[in-house]
Amino acid sequence: MKTNKINILVILIAIISFASCEKEETNLEPLSVEAEIAEFENFIKESGSDEGDGGNSGEQVSNCTIDGLFDRVTRIGHFVGVNGSVSQYGADASATWTINGTVFIPRRPTFININNHISQPGTIEVCFTVVSTDCGTVKKCSPIDFQG
Repeated sequence: MKTNKINILVILIAIISFASCEKEETNLEPLSVEAEIAEFENFIKESGSDEGDGGNSGEQVSNCTIDGLFDRVTRIGHFVGVNGSVSQYGADASATWTINGTVFIPRRPTFININNHISQPGTIEVCFTVVSTDCGTVKKCSPIDFQG
């Protein structure tokens, strides 16, 4: 009888140990595309200029400057983005991205995943252009070392 109790106890410990290992494995799942995008957007906000608020104050004063382009490699691709929102350039602002002279209009205008558009590694030129009545044409370009 004592042996049966010990065997049952050993089996219970093994089951509990196995269950705890499975929980750890599920935490190691790769991030979703949306999670990677959210992480990149947070990176842009943290890396951006402390001047202004990226057009979020509620005032309708247009900010006609682009602080810079930020790039970061994630598990799902190489992202390039700008801080703020397109609306900071005016109510009728429209944004485009250019990679080596080819124009792209991504679903989210403040960043682009380069891997979705090219695959050849090397130095590329990435440009962000905004056109609006308030600001005219505002453009910022940067060379990016793309690894493919």
